[in-house]
Amino acid sequence: MAAGTRLAAEAIDVTLPGRRISLGRQHILTRTLEEIERIFFGMGFEIVDGAEVETDEFNFERLNMGRDHPARDTQDSFYLTDDLLLRTHTTVVDARVMVGRTPPMRVLNTGRCYRRDAPDATHMPVFHQADGFMVGEHITMADLKGVLAAFVRQMFGSEAVYRFVPSYFPFTEPSAELAVWFNGRWLELAGSGMFHPRVLEMAGIDPARYTAFAFGLGVDRPAMVRYGIPDIRLFWDNDLRLLEQF
Repeated sequence: MAAGTRLAAEAIDVTLPGRRISLGRQHILTRTLEEIERIFFGMGFEIVDGAEVETDEFNFERLNMGRDHPARDTQDSFYLTDDLLLRTHTTVVDARVMVGRTPPMRVLNTGRCYRRDAPDATHMPVFHQADGFMVGEHITMADLKGVLAAFVRQMFGSEAVYRFVPSYFPFTEPSAELAVWFNGRWLELAGSGMFHPRVLEMAGIDPARYTAFAFGLGVDRPAMVRYGIPDIRLFWDNDLRLLEQF
C-alpha cells in the first residue's frame, strides 16, 4: 500500500466529538449505608468506626459469649491467629466504645462483617451492618422500639409493615427481632434488645444505675427491600445492568 493511500485510510477526523467517558457512581450498598447513618444522626446518634480485625475478647467474651458458649457455633470463623479474627458483628464496636466513657451515650457504627454463611438469596459470608446503642438512666425497651420504628418509617415509608418478635441474643435480655414484610414474607432486618447487665459491667458501667438498648441492623437486606432486589448475591456480581438502574 502506497504511503499516501495508507495515511488516508488511517486518518482521524479530529473534528468528531470524543467518546463519552462513563462516569462511576456510588454502589447501592454504600448509598444505603449512608442513608442509615443520616437517619440515626438525625435522631442524635454519634457516628463512629471500628476495626474489621478484632480480638476474641471483645468480639465474644465482652458480649457475654464465653469460650464454650453455643452462640459461637455460627460465628467461630475467619481466625487470623488464636486470638484475632475478622469481626462477626459490628456490636464489637459497642463493647469498645463504652469503655472509658461516662453515660449518657448514643452511638451508631457501620461496616463489614464476616461469617461462614453459605451464599443464598439472603446470606453471604461478607455482609454489612449498622450497630447502635443508647446508654443512660431509665432507658427501656419502649425507647428501643420507638427508635427502630422511626427508622423503619423513614427508610421504607409510612406505609411499611413491620413487627417485633421475641428472640435470643447472649448480650441482650430481653431480646427481639425486627422484621419487615417483603415479597410475601417476613424478612428479618435487625436483632435488638436491652444490653445484658454483665455487658455493662465489663465495660465499667454500673448496671444498677444505667440501662442500655442495642441493635444490629443489616445493610444489605434493607437495600433489597427498598429497591426490590430479590437476591443478595446480585450486589456482588458487579453487573452494570443492575447497578445502573439505581
